[in-house]
Amino acid sequence: MEETVDVALIGGGIMSSTLGAMIKLLEPTWSVQIFERLDQVAQESSNPWNNAGTGHAALCELNYTPERADGSIDTSKAVTINEQFEASREFWHHLATAGHLDRDQTFLSRTPHMTLVRGAENVDYLRRRHEALVAHPLFSDLEFSDDPAVIREWAPLLVEGRDPQEPIAATRAESGTDVDFGSLTRQLSEFLVEDGAELHLQHQVTALKQRKDGTWRIKVKDVSWNADPRPRTVNARFVFVGAGGGALPCSRSPGSPRSRATAASRSAASSSARPTPRSSRSTGRRSTARPTSAPRPCPSRTSTRASSTARAT
Repeated sequence: MEETVDVALIGGGIMSSTLGAMIKLLEPTWSVQIFERLDQVAQESSNPWNNAGTGHAALCELNYTPERADGSIDTSKAVTINEQFEASREFWHHLATAGHLDRDQTFLSRTPHMTLVRGAENVDYLRRRHEALVAHPLFSDLEFSDDPAVIREWAPLLVEGRDPQEPIAATRAESGTDVDFGSLTRQLSEFLVEDGAELHLQHQVTALKQRKDGTWRIKVKDVSWNADPRPRTVNARFVFVGAGGGALPCSRSPGSPRSRATAASRSAASSSARPTPRSSRSTGRRSTARPTSAPRPCPSRTSTRASSTARAT
């Protein structure tokens, strides 16, 4: 059995649902099909249990503000990341205003972001980072303190049990947010289905190949219980692979696209283990601690984990 579609989205996470929503708004006549291997969307990287949810706003990620050779702080990437996140928030607001998402945007909540460092050298770095960032309008509310009493007010558990003689410092951004990407993905998927897109759960893409005319041939297998074992063929004008680690088998298919999702999954697979952040549950804040030494920053999609690695030099 063969069928033709304008756009095929592989993976039922936040990446595919976001792109699908954009396509539906910009090209409402295009046909869209989404293929998800599991029985629900947002069950892996987009699931809130598997995602820090800090929204990648660069408020507390130290690896986005490397120190230059002359000792100054390079804030260019942090500014770019924050601008991108603000663009995402504007898009979500537009969808909510148009009735495509929850008008109260319950998937987005205000949660201050914090970074904690210890040791005189790291305290000095964080102070200079704060001075460089706070001059930019996007970071104007970023606070800095090297006073343990103030930090205790912000997040008591970050100070509890520490050596009072050890220098520590922290920054706090009250404008930080927490994003439930699972809820957001489900809402976006509902909007897509209501607008005519087809969502195929428990369907696994087994092969992907580009034809000479630029279109794509996709082999899809229904992996639900007692399903027809014969694969179906889908012909698509455009393909997006947003399946995280599940994109790797597709990337090995001859003629498969070199997608951003594939590159991201390979990068994540090859990076070192991320330290677990110390959090202050009693204050409802997201906080990250920078160790006194670490080999190098890890490329991470979750902001609290990324900021707990050492800054780049």
